[in-house]
Amino acid sequence: MIPQKKISKMLLSNGFEIIFQAADGVTAKTDNEVNLNFVFDKIKSYSFDEITFSAGVGANLREAYVALLNSKSNGKNMISIYKDIL
Repeated sequence: MIPQKKISKMLLSNGFEIIFQAADGVTAKTDNEVNLNFVFDKIKSYSFDEITFSAGVGANLREAYVALLNSKSNGKNMISIYKDIL
């Protein structure tokens, strides 16, 4: 299965709505309380042939994007939560 499709399927099963899915990324949202570290660890557990996974979380798309940039600029393969990086 293509990585972003596998990630999207897992996010959907955890109550997320997929907003965007492309070759190298997935954007999703949820109003539910979610254990973000569990979701991130689940995604990292998939074998993607040495592909890293970076995530950004925020209250809106702008905050999520800023958090994603933080993850990508600090070593990749990590999750950043906007409210925790200020």
